[in-house]
Amino acid sequence: MTLESGDQVTVLTFETDRAPYLVKSAKGDPTLEVPYRSGSGTRSARRAELLRMLAPTISLPATTVLSARSSMTLVEWTGREPRIDCSGQVELFVEHLTDRTAMIPNHLMSGILRGREIDLQLHLTASSSAWWGTEPPPPDPRPGVSSTKDGLLITAPGSGSISFRPQDSPDAGGFPEWITEETLDLEIQLAVTGTSRMIHMKTAMRREPTTISTGAAGTETRVSWLMK
Repeated sequence: MTLESGDQVTVLTFETDRAPYLVKSAKGDPTLEVPYRSGSGTRSARRAELLRMLAPTISLPATTVLSARSSMTLVEWTGREPRIDCSGQVELFVEHLTDRTAMIPNHLMSGILRGREIDLQLHLTASSSAWWGTEPPPPDPRPGVSSTKDGLLITAPGSGSISFRPQDSPDAGGFPEWITEETLDLEIQLAVTGTSRMIHMKTAMRREPTTISTGAAGTETRVSWLMK
C-alpha cells in the first residue's frame, strides 16, 4: 500500500478468534514465539499467560443490589468495657446466563462502609438468611446462586446474600459520631472465577430510629441503616 507521501506500508489482517498466534522470531532460535503486549513494549508470552489465554472464560455477569442493611450496637454491660458490635448483609441478584459454573470466592470479596467522615474496611463472606446453624450452610442443589463455605456458587440466574463485618472493631468512643450519620454508602468489589475483572457495586442506606434496651446485664443502644 502506497501513502500520499510515497511511503510503502504493509498491512496484515487476521481473525482473533483462534488465539494465541505464533510468529516467526527475528533471532531464529527459537524459530516461533507468542508475542505478548506488556506496557508500551512487546515480549514473549510466559507460561501462565499462555494458560490464561487458553482457559475457558466467563463473561462478567450483571449484578444488582436487591437490599442492604447494616447495624451498630453500643454494648454497655456492668463491669465490662463498652464495645461496639457491627454487622450487615446485602442481597444480590446475579444474571448468570452461561452454562458454565462460576464462583464468587470469599477471599476475593472486599468492601467499605462510608460515612461523611468515617470509613470502615469490611470483611465479607457468603451467607444464607435461611440458615441458622453454627456450621456453613450446605450448597443448594437447585440451579441459581447458593452459599458455600468458599463463597457464592453460581449455576444460573438467581439471588444470593453476603454478610459483612468490620475488619477491625470500631472504638466505642466513636459511637456518638456514627449515630449522627443519616446515610451510609456501602461499596463492595467481587471477583468472579474465570474472569480478570471485578464486579463493583455501590448503594446508600438511610438511618432508622435508634433503639435502647436495658436489662440486668446493662444497656444496649442500637442504630440501623437500610437501603430504601
